[in-house]
Amino acid sequence: YPGMGGDEMYPDICTDNLNPLAAYIATDYGGEGGVCINIWDGTKMLFSINDNKTVDAGGESGAPRWAPQLCPAKKGGAFICWTREGRIKIRSIALDGVMGDEVDVCVGSKGSICADSNGDIHLVYKNSGVRYRKLTVER
Repeated sequence: YPGMGGDEMYPDICTDNLNPLAAYIATDYGGEGGVCINIWDGTKMLFSINDNKTVDAGGESGAPRWAPQLCPAKKGGAFICWTREGRIKIRSIALDGVMGDEVDVCVGSKGSICADSNGDIHLVYKNSGVRYRKLTVER
């Protein structure tokens, strides 16, 4: 990506449960754009390579060489996890780029997420040690 700068910017990627040809790619541009995402719909990128969709202009990944974390949502789309002002944030994003509401989860950083077969989210993060939290997703 143009403008990414040094080697301290790492993307995360995940596929879509309903469309295995689709992929979500997120990175932390730091002060030059915050947490951003782009979507491969199976044939093309949804947003211009120079104009990714901003998830949170003030967000960050939580540490250099740590990307905002993604996991596929059971009913399609993906969940993205990042940090802003020492708090873990999560939101959903659909294949068409429409984002769900931002969810403020808790105090912490360096969040990592995955989803189970029920579609619930499992979150591991740093907060005076390693912490775990399960988030039940409405079905």
